[in-house]
Amino acid sequence: MVAGSCFLIVYWVFGYDGITFSDEVSYLQLGHKLWNQQPVLTDYHFTSRWGAFLFSGFFTHIFGFSDRAASIATLIFYLLTLYVVWSITPEAYKKLAVLFFVTHVYLLHFLSKVYPDGFLLLWTILIPAAAIWRSRKPVLAALVMALAFFIGFCTKETIVLLAPFPLLLLVADIRSKKRLLFYYSFAAFVLLIAVMYLGYYQWKCGDWAFRFKTIENGHYSSLYSFYDKSQSEILKRISYLPIIRMIERTYWLWVTLAIPGIFYGIMGRYKILHEFALTSLTVIIGFWWTTTSFQFYSPLPLNPRHLIILIAPLSVCIAIGSYYWQSSRNWRAILAITLFLGGIYAIAYIDWKVGAFYGVFAALLFLKNKRLQFATMAVALLIPAMFSIYYQHRLKNYPQFLEVFKSEARKATKQAPLLTHDFVYFSREILLEEPDTPAQVLSLLEIDSLQANPPGSFTLFIYKYYQHAYPLEQEVLDHAKKWIDSHYVLIQEEQYPQISVKRFRIR
Repeated sequence: MVAGSCFLIVYWVFGYDGITFSDEVSYLQLGHKLWNQQPVLTDYHFTSRWGAFLFSGFFTHIFGFSDRAASIATLIFYLLTLYVVWSITPEAYKKLAVLFFVTHVYLLHFLSKVYPDGFLLLWTILIPAAAIWRSRKPVLAALVMALAFFIGFCTKETIVLLAPFPLLLLVADIRSKKRLLFYYSFAAFVLLIAVMYLGYYQWKCGDWAFRFKTIENGHYSSLYSFYDKSQSEILKRISYLPIIRMIERTYWLWVTLAIPGIFYGIMGRYKILHEFALTSLTVIIGFWWTTTSFQFYSPLPLNPRHLIILIAPLSVCIAIGSYYWQSSRNWRAILAITLFLGGIYAIAYIDWKVGAFYGVFAALLFLKNKRLQFATMAVALLIPAMFSIYYQHRLKNYPQFLEVFKSEARKATKQAPLLTHDFVYFSREILLEEPDTPAQVLSLLEIDSLQANPPGSFTLFIYKYYQHAYPLEQEVLDHAKKWIDSHYVLIQEEQYPQISVKRFRIR
């Protein structure tokens, strides 16, 4: 527990690679407004996700408007989730559970970010953790589970993937002829919370279904949506595309090693394993097929961020289930073959490093010395985690980007504005750490309106990270350059790693 906590804290400090220029910006702005007593609730569905900005906004209110201050909340939620994983895992398996929880690359990537998925980790793990106590303390366990579902839903709707979990538990307990006080209590708490929640929207917005309508209206066409695609694309999405995404983003290792734990957990061989196996399987099935819309079939986009809530329950299944794959040659062979197949696909279509990662673990399964196996697995997991820090820092060059952008933005005037990518413009308040910043920064998307009243000069700020994260920006940039080249003269150019600053004067 101590080693895992220290690792997360150190990674939060040194693994920081800047903001993501995306939804994170909205949550930071909402948190700032909330704690400064400004109106927040609108028909934009993000504004109802108060669990995603309440806690981060608290830290920006205390330490100033910055993404670093806000991400303290994310770190705390990771640490609390780690504590739950460690506390409910039996002593013999604690180290393995902690190891697999704190080393997943994508989980670590969002450690220093402000996304609801990071906060959802805790509410997700509390649901099976509460279920463990449903026989000993049924009323308290029911209250904790009901609150976890509620706050989780107010953080991000992904928590509904776990909606079948209490029903599956109920079926299992009825078959085992166990007392049902937990379920009566849970139903009562859920009903009470639902009445209060819907009543609030009826009072505030005059519509008890306001929240659900904002979720429905939040759908929009994009490269990553499926509701607006052909049936063949949807068929791919609900068949083999999730497998490819899991292989590509290294979830394949966690899912594979968890298979024995999930199998024996579903069979009811081990009490704690039973709850976490059901949790893992329910989330995976929900991710695969559940619709996000009430009006049309719209599976969840295959964003790897959506799956980080799986890591905690899978880590418990891996740890407790390790007894089976460490003591059974057949299980080791099955898992090794599964990893090997994922590795072959990765080498052929994705990245040889990902394939090598799976190959190494396929071999490590056959080490008979448990201490040596744990140590070598730890090294094999930590190397990609450390490499990701180097990779992201090199890819984004964020410190220099931030320094140069701040300098150029503060020099910009109405007569000589700073023109840049839309994702940088969208994030300007966070980058400059100034809510409602007056800086004269314009988006390249405004180039057509700029033509009506062209400035005498301007500075074009190009962040080459767009080629990796926002490749469609190239079309916008090419369109802008045509007009710039025909009406302006380049008078100065400065080049940095990943950054280009060009100053123009009208002809």
